[in-house]
Amino acid sequence: MSVKLRKFRAAFILAALFLNNHAYSAGADNHAPFFTDGQPLGSLPERDRAAGPFYEDVKDPGRNVTALRPLFVAGEDGKSTSSWVASMYPLFSRRDYVGGHRWNVMELLVGSRAESADGEPIRSLELWPLFWHYDTGVAEESYDAVFPIAGTLRNRLFHKRIDWFLFPAFLRLEQEDHVDRSVIWPFIRWREGEGQRGWALWPLYGHFEGEGKYDNTFALWPLVYNNHRYLPETKGGGDYHTFGVLPFYARETAPGMKSESYVWPFFGYTKEVAPRKSYSEIRYLYPLWVKGQGEVKTVNRWLPFYAHETKPGYEKSWYAWPLIKHEERSEAGLDISKDTLLYFIYKDEVQQAAEQGFKARKTQLWPLFGYADNGAGERQFMFLNPFEPLISGNEMLRNTWTPFFALYRYEASADAARYSVLWDLFLYERDEDGKSFSIGPIFEISSKPESEDWSILKGLVGHGPEGWTALWGAF
Repeated sequence: MSVKLRKFRAAFILAALFLNNHAYSAGADNHAPFFTDGQPLGSLPERDRAAGPFYEDVKDPGRNVTALRPLFVAGEDGKSTSSWVASMYPLFSRRDYVGGHRWNVMELLVGSRAESADGEPIRSLELWPLFWHYDTGVAEESYDAVFPIAGTLRNRLFHKRIDWFLFPAFLRLEQEDHVDRSVIWPFIRWREGEGQRGWALWPLYGHFEGEGKYDNTFALWPLVYNNHRYLPETKGGGDYHTFGVLPFYARETAPGMKSESYVWPFFGYTKEVAPRKSYSEIRYLYPLWVKGQGEVKTVNRWLPFYAHETKPGYEKSWYAWPLIKHEERSEAGLDISKDTLLYFIYKDEVQQAAEQGFKARKTQLWPLFGYADNGAGERQFMFLNPFEPLISGNEMLRNTWTPFFALYRYEASADAARYSVLWDLFLYERDEDGKSFSIGPIFEISSKPESEDWSILKGLVGHGPEGWTALWGAF
C-alpha cells in the first residue's frame, strides 16, 4: 500500500519557488524552514522535509516513512511486506499485513480482518471491556459478548471459553479439562471435569482436586493454603507441595528441594540437591538480603547497597539500588552488556560477536540524547530524545512525536553523513563526492574535488561551476 503524500509536499515547495532559481545545488536543496528537497547521499535514505518537523518523506528501500505530523504518519516495511498508518498516535493507528489488517483507537476500540487457512475472512471488533465480536463464518468458532449483560468469549483471557450472564451473577470458565462455574463471582464457585471436582466459598474456604494432577485447599484466602501439584513422569514425577499460614510460616517442597520461610516472606532458606542441581540459599530480609550458592547460580543480594547474581548465560549486578544496574548475557551468538541508571534515565547496551568482528551499541540519556550504532556502519545521534528511553521500539510513537524534539540529528553510514540542526535550518552533508553546508536559503557552500562553490540567497551572489553569478543568474 503506497503511503506517499506528494501533494502536501508540493504545497510547501510552491511557497518557496521564488528562491529556487540558482545555477547549482549545494547538497540538499535547502529552503528551511519552508522545505528541504533531499538529494541522494551515499547509502543514507533520501529525505525531504517541510515546515520543520511537520512534513517529512523518507525514501529507503527497506523502510519508507511519510508524515504530516501529528495528523498523519505512515510507513512501509518492504522486508516484511507490511505497512502502518497513525494519526495523533496513540489516538488512532492501523497496521496492514499480508492477508489482513488491524486498527485501534487508544487500544480501546479495536478492529481487525484476516484470512483463515482456507481463505475465508475472519473479522473482529472490540470495545474494551464492553463489547466483543468475532466472526469466522463458523458458528462453533465465532462469538459475541456485551459486558456485563451476557456473552461468550473463545480462546481469550487464558481460557478456552468464557460465558457470563448479568455478571457477576453468573460466570462460566472453561479450560481444556474442566469447567468452573460461579454465582455472584468470586464468592461461590464449583468445578466439574474429567476426574476433577471442588467448590469454594471465597474467601472463607475452598477445595479443588484433580485425580493425579492436584489437590488444593485454602482458608481465609490468601492467609492459609495447602496445595499439592503432582508432577508427570516426563518432568521427574513427585509431589510439588506448598503450605502456608501467613504471615507466620510458609513451606515449599519437591523432589530434591525444600524451602521454608518464617515471618513470611522475610526470613527463610532453600536447599536443593539431586535430582536438581545443588543450591543453598539463606534469606535474611527477603527480597533485600539474600545469599545463595549453587552449581549453576549464585546470589549475593544486600540491597540497597550491592547485589550480584549469576546463572548460565546471565549475570546481573546492582550498585546503590535502584541507582546503577549492570547486566551481561549471551543470546543468539551475541555477548550483550547493558548498563542502566535509575531504570531509564541512562541506558547503554553493547552487542558484540568478537569472532565475527561485530559490535553494535545503543546509548540513551533521558531526555537529552539517543545514539545508535547497528554494527554495520550505520550510526545515528539525536538531541533531544524524550520518548525512546521510555517506550523503546515503538515505531509509531517514534515517527509521530520524536521529530518535534529532534533539535539536532546526526546520521552516518560507511560512505556518507548528514548533520541537521533545527530541522535542516543548519545542514551539513558529506559523501564520497564531496561535502556541503547550508543555512536554509540564506547561504550554501559545497566542496568537491574539482571545485568549491557558494551562494547567498540562492543566487543573489555566488560562485558556481561557470564562475561568478549575481541576481539569480542575470549576471
